[in-house]
Amino acid sequence: MNQKIVGYITSRHLKDGFIPQQMQNLLIKNFLENLKHNFLLSWTEYKGAPSLVFDSLLLENFYDGICFYSLEQIFYFDDPLNYLYKLKNKNIWIGFAREGLFFKGDSSFDIVLKTWWLLKCISFETNPTLESL
Repeated sequence: MNQKIVGYITSRHLKDGFIPQQMQNLLIKNFLENLKHNFLLSWTEYKGAPSLVFDSLLLENFYDGICFYSLEQIFYFDDPLNYLYKLKNKNIWIGFAREGLFFKGDSSFDIVLKTWWLLKCISFETNPTLESL
């Protein structure tokens, strides 16, 4: 595989509280090494502008994929479900280190989507229908 992957870490508190950026980078690095990918660097999402930073990252072309610290980071994007589909349609490697998940295009996307819905239920105490899961 040996793809070049950039990390995408957050400066905000997630459900489990604040995770130091050094710890986020370490988890991403280990996750990627186990998959035989090259970890290049991480971009940091700042509170208040997650989709702005991410959109600028998508414009770059020096990497083969993006690894988020956590799937939970998507919750803070404007229209988060649309972002997941946008990533799928870009057909680049997308990973989520904390959850140990990744997809590229349609491959494994359903598992990531179902995990996203389950995390959303736990994090925000929503009540989606079984059909939406």
